[in-house]
Amino acid sequence: MPGGLGYGLYQGARSEYLALFLLSRICIVTPVGRESDVGVDLVCHTAHRVGKRLQAGLGFHVQVKSEGAVAGYGIADPKARGKPDPFAVQWLLSLELPLFLAVVSKASTRLKLYKTTELRRVEYSANSPPAGIRLVPDMPEAHGEPLMVAAENQILDVPLGSPILDLGERTISGLKESDRIASNLAEWVRLEAENLASQRSHLDVFTYPLNYSPNERPSGQTFRHWNTRPPTIQSFQQLATLLATVGEGYLAENRSSSDIAILEPAARWLVDQLGQHGQLNDLLLQFVADVSRDRTAP
Repeated sequence: MPGGLGYGLYQGARSEYLALFLLSRICIVTPVGRESDVGVDLVCHTAHRVGKRLQAGLGFHVQVKSEGAVAGYGIADPKARGKPDPFAVQWLLSLELPLFLAVVSKASTRLKLYKTTELRRVEYSANSPPAGIRLVPDMPEAHGEPLMVAAENQILDVPLGSPILDLGERTISGLKESDRIASNLAEWVRLEAENLASQRSHLDVFTYPLNYSPNERPSGQTFRHWNTRPPTIQSFQQLATLLATVGEGYLAENRSSSDIAILEPAARWLVDQLGQHGQLNDLLLQFVADVSRDRTAP
Protein backbone atom coordinates (compact mmCIF):
# COMPACT_ATOMS: atom_id res chain seq x y z
CA MET A 1 0.00 0.00 0.00
CA PRO A 2 1.32 3.52 -0.77
CA GLY A 3 3.07 5.06 2.23
CA GLY A 4 3.02 1.91 4.38
CA LEU A 5 2.64 -1.85 4.58
CA GLY A 6 1.09 -4.47 6.80
CA TYR A 7 2.87 -4.77 10.14
CA GLY A 8 2.45 -8.55 10.32
CA LEU A 9 3.79 -8.95 6.79
CA TYR A 10 6.83 -6.87 7.68
CA GLN A 11 7.54 -8.89 10.85
CA GLY A 12 7.29 -12.10 8.84
CA ALA A 13 9.83 -10.73 6.38
CA ARG A 14 12.18 -9.92 9.26
CA SER A 15 11.96 -13.54 10.43
CA GLU A 16 12.90 -14.70 6.93
CA TYR A 17 15.89 -12.33 6.88
CA LEU A 18 17.11 -13.75 10.18
CA ALA A 19 16.62 -17.34 8.99
CA LEU A 20 18.52 -16.51 5.81
CA PHE A 21 21.43 -15.09 7.82
CA LEU A 22 21.70 -17.98 10.29
CA LEU A 23 21.23 -20.81 7.79
CA SER A 24 23.64 -19.27 5.27
CA ARG A 25 26.46 -20.09 7.70
CA ILE A 26 25.94 -23.84 7.17
CA CYS A 27 24.29 -24.22 3.74
CA ILE A 28 23.60 -22.42 0.48
CA VAL A 29 20.36 -20.44 0.77
CA THR A 30 18.23 -18.69 -1.87
CA PRO A 31 15.22 -16.67 -0.67
CA VAL A 32 11.94 -17.06 -2.55
CA GLY A 33 10.42 -13.74 -3.64
CA ARG A 34 6.92 -12.85 -2.48
CA GLU A 35 5.66 -13.07 -6.04
CA SER A 36 6.87 -16.70 -6.23
CA ASP A 37 5.99 -17.89 -2.72
CA VAL A 38 3.91 -21.06 -3.11
CA GLY A 39 4.51 -22.41 0.38
CA VAL A 40 8.27 -22.39 0.95
CA ASP A 41 10.38 -19.38 1.87
CA LEU A 42 13.92 -20.62 1.26
CA VAL A 43 15.39 -22.96 -1.33
CA CYS A 44 18.57 -24.47 0.06
CA HIS A 45 21.39 -26.86 -0.74
CA THR A 46 23.67 -28.64 1.66
CA ALA A 47 27.29 -27.60 1.23
CA HIS A 48 30.78 -28.59 2.28
CA ARG A 49 34.14 -26.97 1.75
CA VAL A 50 36.66 -28.61 -0.59
CA GLY A 51 39.77 -26.48 -0.39
CA LYS A 52 38.69 -23.03 -1.51
CA ARG A 53 35.55 -24.34 -3.16
CA LEU A 54 32.09 -24.63 -1.60
CA GLN A 55 30.61 -27.82 -3.01
CA ALA A 56 26.79 -27.92 -3.29
CA GLY A 57 24.92 -31.06 -2.28
CA LEU A 58 21.29 -32.13 -1.91
CA GLY A 59 18.49 -29.58 -2.24
CA PHE A 60 15.79 -28.94 0.34
CA HIS A 61 13.08 -26.43 1.24
CA VAL A 62 12.59 -24.38 4.39
CA GLN A 63 9.36 -22.75 5.54
CA VAL A 64 9.98 -19.92 8.03
CA LYS A 65 7.63 -18.98 10.85
CA SER A 66 7.99 -16.45 13.64
CA GLU A 67 7.91 -17.92 17.13
CA GLY A 68 4.29 -18.54 18.12
CA ALA A 69 2.94 -18.36 14.56
CA VAL A 70 0.91 -21.25 13.14
CA ALA A 71 2.50 -23.32 10.39
CA GLY A 72 -0.67 -24.30 8.57
CA TYR A 73 -1.40 -25.64 5.10
CA GLY A 74 -4.90 -25.51 3.63
CA ILE A 75 -6.28 -23.91 6.80
CA ALA A 76 -8.83 -21.20 6.08
CA ASP A 77 -8.19 -17.74 7.51
CA PRO A 78 -11.26 -16.88 9.65
CA LYS A 79 -10.64 -13.16 9.15
CA ALA A 80 -10.75 -13.56 5.38
CA ARG A 81 -13.81 -15.84 5.58
CA GLY A 82 -12.01 -18.25 3.29
CA LYS A 83 -12.65 -21.92 2.73
CA PRO A 84 -10.26 -24.81 3.44
CA ASP A 85 -7.96 -25.60 0.53
CA PRO A 86 -7.56 -29.37 0.10
CA PHE A 87 -5.14 -28.78 -2.79
CA ALA A 88 -2.65 -27.22 -0.34
CA VAL A 89 -2.71 -30.43 1.70
CA GLN A 90 -2.16 -32.59 -1.38
CA TRP A 91 0.69 -30.31 -2.48
CA LEU A 92 2.37 -30.55 0.93
CA LEU A 93 2.18 -34.35 0.96
CA SER A 94 3.53 -34.69 -2.59
CA LEU A 95 6.66 -32.53 -2.26
CA GLU A 96 9.67 -34.19 -3.87
CA LEU A 97 12.30 -32.27 -1.90
CA PRO A 98 12.73 -32.48 1.88
CA LEU A 99 10.83 -29.77 3.76
CA PHE A 100 12.02 -28.33 7.08
CA LEU A 101 10.28 -25.84 9.34
CA ALA A 102 12.34 -22.98 10.76
CA VAL A 103 10.94 -21.27 13.86
CA VAL A 104 12.60 -17.92 14.46
CA SER A 105 12.80 -15.84 17.61
CA LYS A 106 13.75 -12.31 16.65
CA ALA A 107 14.03 -11.27 20.32
CA SER A 108 16.80 -13.80 21.01
CA THR A 109 18.23 -13.97 17.46
CA ARG A 110 17.61 -17.70 17.40
CA LEU A 111 16.45 -20.30 14.88
CA LYS A 112 15.18 -23.82 15.51
CA LEU A 113 14.94 -26.17 12.54
CA TYR A 114 12.49 -29.11 12.54
CA LYS A 115 12.24 -32.11 10.21
CA THR A 116 8.82 -33.03 8.79
CA THR A 117 9.27 -36.80 8.58
CA GLU A 118 5.91 -37.37 10.28
CA LEU A 119 4.16 -36.14 7.12
CA ARG A 120 4.95 -39.60 5.71
CA ARG A 121 2.48 -41.06 8.24
CA VAL A 122 -0.46 -38.93 7.10
CA GLU A 123 -3.23 -40.99 5.55
CA TYR A 124 -6.61 -39.92 4.26
CA SER A 125 -9.18 -41.02 1.75
CA ALA A 126 -10.44 -38.92 -1.12
CA ASN A 127 -13.84 -38.85 0.59
CA SER A 128 -12.52 -37.61 3.92
CA PRO A 129 -9.45 -35.38 3.53
CA PRO A 130 -8.30 -33.18 6.41
CA ALA A 131 -9.47 -29.57 6.22
CA GLY A 132 -5.85 -28.60 6.69
CA ILE A 133 -2.55 -29.64 8.19
CA ARG A 134 -0.86 -27.88 11.07
CA LEU A 135 2.83 -28.57 11.70
CA VAL A 136 3.41 -28.53 15.46
CA PRO A 137 7.00 -28.01 16.68
CA ASP A 138 8.09 -29.74 19.91
CA MET A 139 5.02 -31.98 19.90
CA PRO A 140 6.27 -35.54 20.62
CA GLU A 141 6.27 -37.86 17.65
CA ALA A 142 3.81 -40.73 17.90
CA HIS A 143 5.74 -43.69 16.55
CA GLY A 144 3.57 -46.33 14.98
CA GLU A 145 -0.01 -45.64 13.92
CA PRO A 146 -0.86 -43.55 10.82
CA LEU A 147 -1.97 -39.97 11.31
CA MET A 148 -5.49 -39.37 10.09
CA VAL A 149 -8.55 -37.25 10.82
CA ALA A 150 -11.49 -38.78 12.66
CA ALA A 151 -14.05 -36.90 10.58
CA GLU A 152 -14.31 -34.78 7.46
CA ASN A 153 -13.16 -31.14 7.59
CA GLN A 154 -11.00 -31.60 10.68
CA ILE A 155 -7.55 -30.04 10.96
CA LEU A 156 -4.78 -32.60 11.38
CA ASP A 157 -1.95 -31.77 13.78
CA VAL A 158 1.35 -33.29 12.65
CA PRO A 159 3.97 -33.54 15.44
CA LEU A 160 7.50 -32.48 14.50
CA GLY A 161 9.30 -33.57 17.65
CA SER A 162 12.43 -31.81 18.86
CA PRO A 163 14.50 -29.47 16.66
CA ILE A 164 17.41 -30.94 14.71
CA LEU A 165 19.17 -27.55 14.74
CA ASP A 166 19.21 -24.79 17.34
CA LEU A 167 21.21 -21.86 16.03
CA GLY A 168 21.92 -18.55 17.71
CA GLU A 169 24.07 -15.60 16.82
CA ARG A 170 27.04 -17.16 18.67
CA THR A 171 26.32 -20.86 18.18
CA ILE A 172 28.88 -21.20 15.41
CA SER A 173 32.24 -20.10 16.76
CA GLY A 174 34.40 -20.70 13.70
CA LEU A 175 34.91 -22.57 10.44
CA LYS A 176 35.47 -25.91 12.15
CA GLU A 177 32.17 -25.69 14.02
CA SER A 178 30.42 -24.41 10.90
CA ASP A 179 31.70 -27.42 8.92
CA ARG A 180 30.60 -29.82 11.66
CA ILE A 181 27.02 -28.52 11.85
CA ALA A 182 26.82 -28.31 8.05
CA SER A 183 27.83 -31.98 7.83
CA ASN A 184 25.21 -32.94 10.41
CA LEU A 185 22.51 -31.03 8.53
CA ALA A 186 23.54 -32.76 5.31
CA GLU A 187 22.97 -36.14 6.98
CA TRP A 188 19.45 -35.12 8.05
CA VAL A 189 18.68 -33.95 4.51
CA ARG A 190 19.98 -37.25 3.13
CA LEU A 191 17.70 -39.25 5.45
CA GLU A 192 14.69 -37.16 4.47
CA ALA A 193 15.55 -37.48 0.77
CA GLU A 194 15.69 -41.28 1.12
CA ASN A 195 12.28 -41.31 2.82
CA LEU A 196 10.81 -39.25 -0.03
CA ALA A 197 12.43 -41.55 -2.60
CA SER A 198 10.68 -44.51 -0.94
CA GLN A 199 7.40 -42.63 -1.08
CA ARG A 200 7.84 -41.85 -4.78
CA SER A 201 8.53 -45.54 -5.35
CA HIS A 202 5.24 -46.37 -3.58
CA LEU A 203 7.12 -48.08 -0.76
CA ASP A 204 5.34 -47.24 2.49
CA VAL A 205 8.40 -47.21 4.72
CA PHE A 206 10.48 -44.47 6.30
CA THR A 207 13.16 -44.25 8.95
CA TYR A 208 14.63 -41.73 11.36
CA PRO A 209 16.63 -41.79 14.62
CA LEU A 210 14.63 -42.25 17.79
CA ASN A 211 16.93 -40.09 19.93
CA TYR A 212 18.79 -37.07 18.70
CA SER A 213 20.10 -33.73 19.95
CA PRO A 214 20.10 -30.33 18.22
CA ASN A 215 23.15 -29.62 16.06
CA GLU A 216 24.36 -33.23 16.38
CA ARG A 217 24.64 -35.96 13.77
CA PRO A 218 21.66 -38.34 13.67
CA SER A 219 22.78 -41.69 15.00
CA GLY A 220 21.85 -44.49 17.36
CA GLN A 221 18.66 -46.54 17.36
CA THR A 222 16.53 -46.01 14.27
CA PHE A 223 12.75 -46.09 14.06
CA ARG A 224 11.41 -47.82 10.96
CA HIS A 225 7.76 -47.33 10.10
CA TRP A 226 5.84 -49.65 7.79
CA ASN A 227 2.36 -48.87 6.54
CA THR A 228 0.49 -52.17 6.20
CA ARG A 229 -1.88 -51.00 3.49
CA PRO A 230 -2.77 -53.24 0.54
CA PRO A 231 -0.21 -52.93 -2.28
CA THR A 232 -1.10 -50.61 -5.13
CA ILE A 233 -0.65 -51.27 -8.82
CA GLN A 234 2.16 -48.70 -8.72
CA SER A 235 3.91 -50.82 -6.09
CA PHE A 236 3.70 -53.86 -8.36
CA GLN A 237 5.07 -51.85 -11.28
CA GLN A 238 8.00 -50.57 -9.21
CA LEU A 239 8.82 -54.07 -7.98
CA ALA A 240 8.55 -55.46 -11.51
CA THR A 241 10.93 -52.85 -12.90
CA LEU A 242 13.42 -53.41 -10.09
CA LEU A 243 13.37 -57.19 -10.44
CA ALA A 244 13.75 -57.02 -14.22
CA THR A 245 16.58 -54.48 -14.07
CA VAL A 246 18.59 -56.44 -11.50
CA GLY A 247 17.96 -59.72 -13.34
CA GLU A 248 18.96 -58.39 -16.77
CA GLY A 249 22.06 -56.78 -15.28
CA TYR A 250 23.03 -60.14 -13.78
CA LEU A 251 22.52 -61.91 -17.12
CA ALA A 252 24.52 -59.23 -18.94
CA GLU A 253 27.61 -60.31 -17.00
CA ASN A 254 27.41 -63.65 -18.87
CA ARG A 255 26.36 -65.55 -15.78
CA SER A 256 24.08 -68.53 -16.12
CA SER A 257 20.39 -67.91 -15.69
CA SER A 258 20.35 -70.93 -13.41
CA ASP A 259 21.99 -68.69 -10.80
CA ILE A 260 18.89 -66.52 -10.69
CA ALA A 261 16.28 -69.16 -11.47
CA ILE A 262 14.75 -68.41 -8.10
CA LEU A 263 13.60 -65.06 -9.50
CA GLU A 264 11.60 -66.58 -12.34
CA PRO A 265 8.60 -67.69 -10.23
CA ALA A 266 8.48 -64.26 -8.61
CA ALA A 267 8.65 -62.60 -12.02
CA ARG A 268 5.83 -64.75 -13.38
CA TRP A 269 3.76 -64.01 -10.26
CA LEU A 270 4.23 -60.28 -10.87
CA VAL A 271 3.21 -60.70 -14.52
CA ASP A 272 0.02 -62.38 -13.30
CA GLN A 273 -0.69 -59.68 -10.71
CA LEU A 274 -0.23 -56.91 -13.26
CA GLY A 275 -2.35 -58.79 -15.78
CA GLN A 276 -5.23 -58.96 -13.30
CA HIS A 277 -5.24 -55.16 -13.34
CA GLY A 278 -4.91 -54.93 -17.11
CA GLN A 279 -1.29 -53.81 -16.80
CA LEU A 280 1.94 -54.86 -18.47
CA ASN A 281 5.61 -54.24 -17.72
CA ASP A 282 7.72 -54.62 -20.85
CA LEU A 283 10.98 -54.92 -18.91
CA LEU A 284 9.61 -57.74 -16.80
CA LEU A 285 8.21 -59.61 -19.81
CA GLN A 286 11.59 -59.32 -21.53
CA PHE A 287 13.37 -60.63 -18.41
CA VAL A 288 11.05 -63.67 -18.19
CA ALA A 289 11.63 -64.40 -21.87
CA ASP A 290 15.42 -64.07 -21.53
CA VAL A 291 15.60 -66.33 -18.47
CA SER A 292 13.39 -68.96 -20.11
CA ARG A 293 15.39 -68.87 -23.35
CA ASP A 294 18.74 -69.13 -21.57
CA ARG A 295 17.49 -71.95 -19.33
CA THR A 296 16.18 -74.04 -22.26
CA ALA A 297 19.12 -73.35 -24.60
CA PRO A 298 21.30 -76.43 -25.31
